[in-house]
Amino acid sequence: MSLASLIQQYKGKHSVSEADASSTALPLRFILDHFTSEASVRELAKQCAKPKNAERILGAVNYDDERFCQGTTSELYASLASGIDLKAGREARAIIERGELARKIKLLGIATPKRAMRLSDCEGDFDWSQRFSDKPYLESYRTTKSMPALTIEAFFNFTSAVSSSDIDQYGAFVWALNDLIEAQGIRTRILYVNTSTGSYSGTRSNAIQRTEIELKRADQYILPAQLAAFFKANFFRRVGFAIKAINADLSDATCEYSFGRSVQQDAVRYNNGTLSLSGDASKGATAEVLKSLTELLNARKAI
Repeated sequence: MSLASLIQQYKGKHSVSEADASSTALPLRFILDHFTSEASVRELAKQCAKPKNAERILGAVNYDDERFCQGTTSELYASLASGIDLKAGREARAIIERGELARKIKLLGIATPKRAMRLSDCEGDFDWSQRFSDKPYLESYRTTKSMPALTIEAFFNFTSAVSSSDIDQYGAFVWALNDLIEAQGIRTRILYVNTSTGSYSGTRSNAIQRTEIELKRADQYILPAQLAAFFKANFFRRVGFAIKAINADLSDATCEYSFGRSVQQDAVRYNNGTLSLSGDASKGATAEVLKSLTELLNARKAI
């Protein structure tokens, strides 16, 4: 089976809509099935049409600089299979909780139940316009209106000069922010994203290659400890690089040995239901995060 057929098979099995199936993002299940053991990685590499892409996958996952990756290959496998300790994420959540962002999010009252009206056959105020109906009474009840989902794009665009501890700190912030947003009753879809140039041979040097992994659909639950494992330097500098080789093979190209150069992004930006975060997000997230949540809140009120 070709790599393209294998991935399409996963998309067909694990997508909930036609739009999901046509997305360029790799499904979470694909990652969990192929990056949790040495045997599964080798089997995946065999599906590449170009031998050099297979070499890049194996080389990235088995890279021997543990300091650069902030962990070993064995630790990577274990973290994706069982999750990681949440101490860093909880510390980041505590820092956010002490700041202005958390206070303002809670003031939005996003998760507060509302009162709504419905027709009843025995309780409430008599509605004269419904006097011939089986349910001529209007009663109020508590409800939380449905909320449009927020897509969070977590950009992992770091150069080799960035320390692994800085990457882990950013990852902990992304995890904590998502945890806070979900606590307010907002469903989130999470995308792991990397954009780079010069990743594939035979392409223009300034052409941008984008790799995506759908870590969580809006209707999906993933264990917090497992979600946190994707926001680590050990994942970015092993699996994240291997995904570039996979995308190169899907594009009938060869992944460069250097894996290309990361494209810098705005720290935080929001557009049409998507909140995009990058390495400096923790330094200036408040305004854009509040803008995104306020827009979602207004959309809910219009339902």
